[in-house]
Amino acid sequence: MTKKIIDDIISSGKNSIRQISLNRNDLRNQKDSEMQSPKKIRREKTASSLGLWFIVFIVIVFLFFSFSILFSGAKVLVYPKKVSLSLDENISVAKNIDKADFLKYEVMSINKDGSKAIKANGEEYVEEKSSGTITVYNNFDSKDQRLIKNTRFESTDGLIYRIKNSIIVPGIKKINGKTVPGSVDVKVYADEPGEKYNINLSDFTVPGFKGDPRFSKFYARSKTAMEGGFVGNIKILSETDKQAAINEIHSEISKDVLNEIRLQVPSDFILFDDLINISFESLPNSNIDSNTVLITEKAILSVAIVNKNELAKFIAKNKIEKYSGENVEILNLSEMNISVIDKKIDITKGDTFGINIKGNSNIVWTYDEEKLISDLVAKNKSDITSILSDYPGIEKADVVLRPFWKTTLPDNPIDIKIERILDK
Repeated sequence: MTKKIIDDIISSGKNSIRQISLNRNDLRNQKDSEMQSPKKIRREKTASSLGLWFIVFIVIVFLFFSFSILFSGAKVLVYPKKVSLSLDENISVAKNIDKADFLKYEVMSINKDGSKAIKANGEEYVEEKSSGTITVYNNFDSKDQRLIKNTRFESTDGLIYRIKNSIIVPGIKKINGKTVPGSVDVKVYADEPGEKYNINLSDFTVPGFKGDPRFSKFYARSKTAMEGGFVGNIKILSETDKQAAINEIHSEISKDVLNEIRLQVPSDFILFDDLINISFESLPNSNIDSNTVLITEKAILSVAIVNKNELAKFIAKNKIEKYSGENVEILNLSEMNISVIDKKIDITKGDTFGINIKGNSNIVWTYDEEKLISDLVAKNKSDITSILSDYPGIEKADVVLRPFWKTTLPDNPIDIKIERILDK
């Protein structure tokens, strides 16, 4: 009985005094914890935010420097010298560069063959001599040398060809400090008819000068192959049919050769349409079959061309004070009116002629862009003034560096870009 009472007093611990005390402490601690948690949370959030912003800052800085390095480089804005002129000038143009106060022209030539088949009317026996063009050189002295009619030229194979008319071979010249032999082109004809005189390009001597000091100094070289030599029967053609075929061939190849010359003229040259010269040469006919002959004609187009920059320098020399021979260009040359004054001249003979240039021209000084970039590599921005002292055609230049804090231009030329500024 006593045991039960004690058991009732000391229960299983659900309501013991110790337990009650402990529960009260837990409640107090829980209450304190609940009171302190907002501050703690704010502190944790603040710390977390600061850490996040720090990471973001580091990433931004990293990206900034990465992009700065990736897109680093230099742009150089170049302001060249520029002069505007109102022109209405007559200019004398000559093939011989030694003529003072003359603008130099060059002769550009191209060939084009055309053929047409026509019916034959019979046969006849013929003997034809081969022919072709050679360039004769005078490397003996500065005096012109006349070669008389029928002067012989001997090929490396010992074949003899002759000129039909006398020619004058110019003497030695000095061009840009170099000694250049005088030369002239001339057509030669085989000494005998026959196909053995049809040869490819060759060198030639002048047999008449053997035993003379001139023998080794006068020589010739083929400009065209020797063609047309033949002995035997050929098909006879109606003169009317033949001439009609030739006219048709000439018309077709004239158009073709004109189109080709315009495509082949270098972009830095002017072509004068009024001085285009087209000549024709009949090539040997060939038999297609027993009744058909192939007629072949060659068109030879020659035209005078002038270097655009040399024209600009010629004008600057005569129209701009204190111009000292620097390289210049006419910026709006395509807008200028350029016409030939003397149209009835033969440029193949080296005739001089005049041109008129009219309009408002913008003459701009040029410079070697590659050399300028090379001079700027790895240089300090402050050195630009001294570098430009070697470029008289540049008034000033501004350097833009990336990234902005750099003061030295890149050491790789690829990273330096030049931009020419023409409008002030």
